This record gives sequence, C-alpha cells and structure tokens, in this order.
Amino acid sequence: MASSVEFKDFVIEQLECNSSNMNFSFKKMFGEYFIYLNLNPAFLICNDIVYVKQFEELKILLKDNELSCPFKGAKEWFVLDIENSEILSKIIEILGTILPKYYKNSSKMRKNAKNCH
Repeated sequence: MASSVEFKDFVIEQLECNSSNMNFSFKKMFGEYFIYLNLNPAFLICNDIVYVKQFEELKILLKDNELSCPFKGAKEWFVLDIENSEILSKIIEILGTILPKYYKNSSKMRKNAKNCH
C-alpha cells in the first residue's frame, strides 16, 4: 500500500509546526516518501507510517518507541508518533545538528529533493 499525499502533507505540516529555521522537502519514491531536513534525508513515510533511522543520538530519546522495518529487506527504524509535539521537536533539533555530518557527501540526493510547497 502506498502512502497518501494527504498523509505526507500532514507530516510536513507537523514537522514545520514543531521546528524553527528548518527547511523540509520531500521526494516520492515507489509510492512512498523520503522527507528531507535542510536537504539531508531525515524521515521515511511508508504505508502512512513515519520512520526515522536509528541514529545513536536518538536512541535514548526514542528508547520506548517501536522498531519496525519500513519495507522488505530494510533494517529496523524507529516508528514515530508524528503528533507527539514534545518528542518531535527534540528529534528535529537533534537531526538538524547531526545529519550534516552523516550526509556530507549527499549532494546527489539533495539535488533530487523537491520543495514541499
């Protein structure tokens, strides 16, 4: 089942409401969406579920979150409650700091990201 445009729009809205000075964009891939934070891959939407990679810096904050594979053959990612504003704002803040060092050579991915508006 592919993720809906409406759910992707809702996720973007939640992300924007829980951050300041962050730019969100997306890329649709195989009926699902990759959400970029300041042009770095940050969130994955599959089957209308929001996932974030198990970055070491998020493990304590998300220790109680469910782990799941977003698609067959994938590693486990954290499943996010996109409506939990308190946790979401902390995740965005952490990712905004750490993603540039993880993806410093991702100019090809950045070029393909679409603005969400």
